[in-house]
Amino acid sequence: MSNQQQTERLYGSWKFTYTILNTYTDGYKLRDLVVAPDAPNDYYLTGTNDYGGPVVAGYDSDHGVFSLLDLGDTIDQFYIFDFTAQNTVSGCSYLIEVSSGQMSGCYAMQGNRYSLSTNSVTRPLGSLNAQKLQAVQTKQDSASANVYAEYLKLKAHAGKE
Repeated sequence: MSNQQQTERLYGSWKFTYTILNTYTDGYKLRDLVVAPDAPNDYYLTGTNDYGGPVVAGYDSDHGVFSLLDLGDTIDQFYIFDFTAQNTVSGCSYLIEVSSGQMSGCYAMQGNRYSLSTNSVTRPLGSLNAQKLQAVQTKQDSASANVYAEYLKLKAHAGKE
């Protein structure tokens, strides 16, 4: 499958669940296919998180993995995953402190697509960012260089939107 075909598999509304100190579920709506300006054979889907914030997702042909970047004010959330079935994925959730670039270790993540629709649904922002920041500071597992490189690649692309 081409990069575009792989990326298009991500269309729809998703819930990703992972456990750090508590169990969290984050929602994503992936809806707009764009061509990477610096790599015409690479495609990304842009969309929003449950709070209306920007996200970007895609398929990394070099490493054979899918990824999603959820940009935050103090913490970026980054997922690396693969499909386990047509509407389910499994992989890792990483937290990256924006100011320092410090990356957490892998937190096991499960995801499911609950709709091919991407109508926005927002929910009130709680104290999750503070809890996530604390988790980054208390669990300092080293993430692989490939994961961080993929994070930087998506972050650069998200800045061009």
